[in-house]
Amino acid sequence: FISALREAKNFPLVGDTTFGKGIAQIYLATPGNGRIKVTNSLFQTRDKDIYHGKGLEPTHPATYENALMDAVELSQSLSEIPLSKRNKRALRKAVFISELNRREYIRRGVEPMIMERP
Repeated sequence: FISALREAKNFPLVGDTTFGKGIAQIYLATPGNGRIKVTNSLFQTRDKDIYHGKGLEPTHPATYENALMDAVELSQSLSEIPLSKRNKRALRKAVFISELNRREYIRRGVEPMIMERP
């Protein structure tokens, strides 16, 4: 989805290199009650680049902690319509709540939803 947006409409990608999951797999039953995993799709960009295992590089690199705020700031700078004070406050509140939630998960020992690339 990200590659389609980036190539079709030149959308910016803020953050770190994507995980690079560019395949789809299914499980099929085999004789004797076994299962086999079959890769049935390989995704590629519109320009025919295969990103499985290597991911997509961001147009605007940012750390995990700063990615949301960086994305908000980038969208404001690219927009021709300035945000109202009310919407700016709402965005800051959403970023603040997101960060509080992330810290609470870490405090409780729940692993953040970040996948490490091999």
